[in-house]
Amino acid sequence: TGRFRVAAERADLMVQRVLAAGHTVEAQVQQLRTHAGRLDQVIGHFTQTVRSAMRTVEDVDVVRAKRIDYRAEQTMSLHGEAAVVTAREVVKVDGSQIQLG
Repeated sequence: TGRFRVAAERADLMVQRVLAAGHTVEAQVQQLRTHAGRLDQVIGHFTQTVRSAMRTVEDVDVVRAKRIDYRAEQTMSLHGEAAVVTAREVVKVDGSQIQLG
C-alpha cells in the first residue's frame, strides 16, 4: 500500500522479532524510554545536538578512536582517585597559569 496509518489512544505491540527496512525514520515524541539488556549499534556517521546531557556508567567506560577532541567554553574538570596521561611523543600543557600539586 502507499500509506498505512494507525490512530489510537493506546497501542500495545508484542512480537518475538521485528525487522524493518526503510530510507528515513522520523519520530516526534514527548518522552522516549528504552529498557534493553543489550544495545548494539553500527552507524556510519552519528550527530547529536542536545541542550543538556548526562550519562552514568556503573562499571567501565571505554572509547577507542583515532582522534578525540573535547572542548569546553568555560571549565573542564577531570576527577578521579588516580589520573594517568601517557604519550609516545609529546605531552603539552598550555595555559596562562599552570598549577601543579
